[in-house]
Formats: sequence, structure tokens, C-alpha cells
Amino acid sequence: IKKDPKSITGQYLSHKKRISIPEKTRDITKKDLKIKKAKLHNLKNIDVEIPLNAITVITGVSGSGKSTLINDILKKAAFLGVKQRKDKVTFDYGQVEGLSNFEKVISLDQSPIHQTSRADVSTYSDVMPTIRFIYSNLLLAKTKGLKPRHFSYNHLSGMCRNCWGLGYKKVQLQFLPPIKTLCDSCHGQKLNPISLEVKYKNKNVGHILDLTIIEAKDFFVSFAKLTKKLDVLIEVGLGYLKLGQGLNTLSGGEAQRLRLAKELSKRRVNKTLYLFDEPTIGLHFVDIEKLLKIFHKLSDKKNTLIIIEHNLDIIANADYIIDIGKDAGEKGGQIIAKGSPSQIIKNKTSYTSKYLNEYLKK
Repeated sequence: IKKDPKSITGQYLSHKKRISIPEKTRDITKKDLKIKKAKLHNLKNIDVEIPLNAITVITGVSGSGKSTLINDILKKAAFLGVKQRKDKVTFDYGQVEGLSNFEKVISLDQSPIHQTSRADVSTYSDVMPTIRFIYSNLLLAKTKGLKPRHFSYNHLSGMCRNCWGLGYKKVQLQFLPPIKTLCDSCHGQKLNPISLEVKYKNKNVGHILDLTIIEAKDFFVSFAKLTKKLDVLIEVGLGYLKLGQGLNTLSGGEAQRLRLAKELSKRRVNKTLYLFDEPTIGLHFVDIEKLLKIFHKLSDKKNTLIIIEHNLDIIANADYIIDIGKDAGEKGGQIIAKGSPSQIIKNKTSYTSKYLNEYLKK
């Protein structure tokens, strides 16, 4: 693989291509977000200070206490503090201060997106309302008196009445799980025959659902509002997904990036606290590079990012690292090292220091 010039993966493995590391890190002197006396699960009554408007990566072996610190203490306190407009939130197992620095908290993890089986990429990312509007404004649609709802497979006005807008029918089998068969009326296109008659560039809405996000961007190139949303999905490395792909088929990493894309396409709010839990799981080097560009953009706009991560590309791009360990369970729960990547590699007891040092020398 390393010797194959056509392989992008090989170029990264042979270090001909590298994920770039910023020459300058952001100012990390203003550590106004503080977690005090954290003692939940295996945490050993630790105090943590996190810089604002920077990228902080929480490292350590699995089971060292990273998720407990960020997801069980900080996240819980942050949502409560921002909602109630409190600067300080106190629990029996710890205290969080500095929450008045944030106007919004966004937490993105690997959990599935809780939507109905009818939800897909186009509906969750808010792309479909614009597509319905485009089709309802075509000449044939206006002649037939069709509105945007007539192009929705989740509305009685638009859905195929044979499969109720699912594109398939379930066949119940005795003693076996049900099987899905293609709807013999709409042939998987989800809409009724009248709505499917309306076409733009010789494609109806059913055909659009079969396009990937990258293909859809080329297809709707004349519609800036729509391509802007599709651009965000491509930015987070989801350009290969089909617009009609069900949310229940996405991996944890894909679901996390889809949530991120949805947040990024909204009106930007600065002074936001972003919490990420291992966002690089299942990502190729190219996708990690795209994700890092977004992280740096967010941080440059005075947002604070806290990322639980094992990936060295992300760790090397951090402004500040907090290494928890040294080991898992009862042998973890302590701060082993903290500082910028250049400071961390000088630590002799940290596992992260050892591997980060080797990575930076390559």
C-alpha cells in the first residue's frame, strides 16, 4: 500500500502526505472554565482548568476517567448552567465554574440519532424543505396546484398510499424477522404518481433521494441556499451519503458528524462550548483533515472545544492537552500531564507523551 502511488491511504502511511499541524497555538493563559474536586467513579478529587476559545483534548487510556470528567460532570453542569444562567454549578461529586462565559452548549457523541424510521439524511439536515420548495415552484407543479407538502413523503398529500411513504413494504414471516420488499407502486420513490410526474432536469424527487450529497450539490448548483447546506455536509466528510439514506443505517461516527453539520448550518453563535466524544472513529486521514479544519474555524471564532480523543492527529493539533491516567479503573482518575503538545512531550510518565513525541518526530 505504501508503495502504490495511486493509494491515498498509502501516501499517508508512508508520510508523503501529512495532516498539517499549526505553527502557532492559541492563547491558553485564560483558563476560566474550572472543574473542582471531581470525585465521581474513579476520579481522585481532581481540579482541572480549561482554556477558553481554544481546542482542548482530553487524553488517556480507556477507563482512565475521561468520559466521567467531561460527559458525567462538565456536560451535565454546562447544560444546567447555561439554561439557568449560572456561573457555578455544584454537585456532590464536583463543582464547575466559569459557565457564564458561554451562551450555548453543543454536545456531540457516538450515540444514534433518535428519530423515527421515516427520517433520513435529507430531512434531518433540513435539505428536504428547500428541495420541496424548488419542485413546488416548477411550472408543472403550479399547473397542477401542487404545494411543498405534495413533495413530502411524510405528508398524506405527497406520500405513496401503498407504502405510506416508506418506499418498501414489510412482509411478516412466521418464526422469522419481517423482510422488506420494494413497493410495487412507487418502486422505492416514496411519493404518489402525481408528485412524481414533476421533474427538474429530468429527475423527480424520488430520483433526488438516490443522489449522493456531492451529486446533489452539482445537480442543484443554481440554488445557493441549498448548496450552502450541502457544502457543510461535504465539509464534515459526509459527501458520499445518499440524501434518502435512513438515519438508522448510519454508524456512530456518521451520526455525530451529521449532528455537527446540522449545528454548523444554523446561525452561528459565538461563545459556544462544543463537547466531542471521539469524533474520528471510523474516519480516513482525508476526513480527519477536513474535520480539523472545521475545529480550527470554530475555535478561531471564539468558541471553546473540548474533545475526548485517542487519535494522534487530533492530539497534535490541540492548543491544550489534559492527560488522565496513568492507567484504567482504580489506577486512573488523576491528572498525569497538562499543557501544550510541546510541553506534554517533556513529561516522562505519560503514555500520551511517549506516542505524541514519536508522532511529532516523523
